[in-house]
Amino acid sequence: ERTPALAVLDSVMKECDLLADTVVADYTTVQLGPDGAKVTGWPDAYTIRVNKDFVLATKARAALLAASPQFNTTGDKERWRIAADSNKAVIDEALATGQCDLIARNLPITTQLRDTFLFTDPIVLNKQVLVQRKRPEGDSLLIRNQLDLARKTLYIPQDSPALFRIHNLAHEIGDTIFVIEEQRYSSEQLMIMVETGEIDYAVCDQQIAKALQTRLPHVDCETDISFTQLQSWAVRKSSPLLLDSLNSWLRQLKQSGLYETIYKQYYP
Repeated sequence: ERTPALAVLDSVMKECDLLADTVVADYTTVQLGPDGAKVTGWPDAYTIRVNKDFVLATKARAALLAASPQFNTTGDKERWRIAADSNKAVIDEALATGQCDLIARNLPITTQLRDTFLFTDPIVLNKQVLVQRKRPEGDSLLIRNQLDLARKTLYIPQDSPALFRIHNLAHEIGDTIFVIEEQRYSSEQLMIMVETGEIDYAVCDQQIAKALQTRLPHVDCETDISFTQLQSWAVRKSSPLLLDSLNSWLRQLKQSGLYETIYKQYYP
């Protein structure tokens, strides 16, 4: 008899937890030869060995699979929390060890993230919106009140930040909202699928929705899923000088008018 998939994934995550604090974080700093001398071929011969980054990334991937609707058929919210924490640990480790200096992605500025990162001046104002087909007011499938999302199925791209907002929203309305993470499709493609009737509902950034709405005349994006949020790039807590340089550069872009030109190109 085969071991259930969730049991396998849980076992992988447990093993990763046991290894995370004991496995070598960076083999390039380790000396194995006599009297501390490096061995021949070091570190090239050893850099492909399993290190802490690999362990954290493996757990993060396993946690995402365990939380996905394919395996998490009961919608256990604790699995999503574990997935979120595991993936955040990968990012934290990359910044902490200097493997990356900047997360150049529009991250929502939240209290939790402020404990980990330094944020640049806001890049954009954004929020999550519900994408649905246009219907007459009063139609049972037209959603204007977030309470009506109960028991509905929403599509989002894989690893979308909307996932955590939807789970919080489900808690707020006291009912289940089903979420399907699409590995193959982006927000733009999901909007097209709503337009053509392949799916009923999707969630994406308001900025993306506005940019595409003129080409998708049968799509409605007027129902908010989240409040307006400031979104910024992030750097390590230990990199205030880098933060100052980035903010100075952003301010110069804004003063020159180039920032507005770039912004309108991607967020018309």
